[in-house]
Amino acid sequence: MGFPGSAILVSAEKTTHGLVAILPTPAANANLACSSMRAAPWGGATSAAVRPWHTCGVSEIEQAVKEIEAYVAADGWDGPVRVFSLVDAEAAMAVNSTLAAELPADATGLLSIEQEGLPSSDSIDELLGRLAWPDAVDGAAISLERVTLPPEAEAEIPDDAEEARRFVAADPRREDIRMVVGVLRNGESWCTIRLRSHDSQAEAISGADLVPQMVEALLATFAE
Repeated sequence: MGFPGSAILVSAEKTTHGLVAILPTPAANANLACSSMRAAPWGGATSAAVRPWHTCGVSEIEQAVKEIEAYVAADGWDGPVRVFSLVDAEAAMAVNSTLAAELPADATGLLSIEQEGLPSSDSIDELLGRLAWPDAVDGAAISLERVTLPPEAEAEIPDDAEEARRFVAADPRREDIRMVVGVLRNGESWCTIRLRSHDSQAEAISGADLVPQMVEALLATFAE
């Protein structure tokens, strides 16, 4: 049984060949192919539709970001930057019979599709600056890890970039965090932040504008 507003992480084995029909590659200068999907670790689309946070009042973008956060967290820490497209489930099933056969008939909400083969980039800004989405994509999300230090440590960080990296890596006050940020074309957003020292979904913090610069950067990938 499907749940209104549920986010679904699509199974690669079941829908890879239909993706092109749903998400045509953008113009040649867009530098992004909507590529193959990675399977959700708990068994694909159908089981993903019944994750425990399906409650009234949860927006589709919040739902999708929470699903992605759990999906990424299952792979542990020290992972790469990961990017997901978000596609309306009903619209996707309408043009993809294989997908429609695998998902519950009443599935609604957003499909979260991991993008593989991302362009090589030296920074997050550069990566996002090279992404563009076809009209069939309703939103996007990104997962990335960062290291933070308390404000009082700022004056102690060396000016040299390499020395600064070594300083941060060795500082016992450091805190590893994972953030997942998602946006829709209409401007809606949701963010989650999980601390490595409090590594559970229950302790993750979330909100619509926790990482405003990343929200703005993701929204810019949908600019005309």
